[in-house]
Amino acid sequence: MTIFVHEVQGKGRGVFADKDFNEDEVIERCHIIFIPRKEMPLIKQTILKDYYFDWGDPDHEGYDGAIVLGHGSLYNHSFEPNAYYDYDEKMKQLLVICGKPIKKGEEITFNYNGDPDDRMVDHVLWFLKKDVPEEADHKSQDDA
Repeated sequence: MTIFVHEVQGKGRGVFADKDFNEDEVIERCHIIFIPRKEMPLIKQTILKDYYFDWGDPDHEGYDGAIVLGHGSLYNHSFEPNAYYDYDEKMKQLLVICGKPIKKGEEITFNYNGDPDDRMVDHVLWFLKKDVPEEADHKSQDDA
């Protein structure tokens, strides 16, 4: 195994490198279960509310969410991530890709906004929203 899960103080579980990764190396391929729009209210009433991905992709009309299998739903957020994710439409998989060299033992993080450079505090970042003044909801983290 090239990655492992470990507890992170203040964050819960996180995913860590069990080897060195090079930039652009695929860390993990995660299968996806798409959540139909009509089932999203139910998901939001369960523990899965903290683990699903918003999936507002026009190519997947009728879906508003996705559960990413493997370790996919356990990666922690960072505005300074060392990885990013991309969607392999043909395989219906989320690829976790090394964005800059990662050393063995280092936590692997990506920006939950999708774009590694997107520093906007958005509705996706539910864990930050409680600490951000309402008027700063859609401002850059640097501006908040």
